[in-house]
Amino acid sequence: MPSGFPRDSLAKDRAVEAKTATLLEALNSLSVNSALWALRTAFNSFFSKASQLPLESIDSWVTSLDNHSIEARWNFQKQMKRPHLFLYAMFGYFKLRTLREDTYRRMGSKRTTTQERKDDFDRHLPIANLISQLVLPLPFYEGVAILGQLAGAWMMTCPESTIRSEHSIEHVGKWLTGHETTEWNVPSAWFEMYDPENDLRSKFPATELKLLYTLDFWLNLAFEDYDVNNTRD
Repeated sequence: MPSGFPRDSLAKDRAVEAKTATLLEALNSLSVNSALWALRTAFNSFFSKASQLPLESIDSWVTSLDNHSIEARWNFQKQMKRPHLFLYAMFGYFKLRTLREDTYRRMGSKRTTTQERKDDFDRHLPIANLISQLVLPLPFYEGVAILGQLAGAWMMTCPESTIRSEHSIEHVGKWLTGHETTEWNVPSAWFEMYDPENDLRSKFPATELKLLYTLDFWLNLAFEDYDVNNTRD
């Protein structure tokens, strides 16, 4: 394995871990919409810098990971118009890994009123700036790992009352079924990607799985243009 890269690409420094925990708490003080904007804004700042990297740097990192799936994804991405969008795929990889590691738990909310949650959009930018202050000075491979880990941790800890205050679950249910209903199931394709060994399904009740899927749905929607712009020409 080439020197200079930690095998799992996650920063182990305790100061970084403490700052990440503080940022997670800050994200969970926001509404879902504002938290999404904070994550998106921070990733935009990261990608703006990382997209200037020579492709050889990403090549060396991918080799160091010794992961055939990641290597295949990188080889595919190098054929696309914007090879650096591979880093968005790695953001998703670390988000997914955080869910599978299952080191976070959703706790009760200390929030007050629904109205305060809906009126906090102006608070997303300071939190996004704090995330960027942590991530931007780091090597790109640690930065993307922290961003993905933070997104996954937020999915697992965002208070249920915060999610339900925005009717997110009902909106997702309507999108899946085409009509207003509270009776809907998480698509099997999501489980095939996120839970191939049935780990999450064996640990969490159906309601919790719906919460995870709901936040992932909105997270992917917030980053949708990264996928749309990933073309060959």
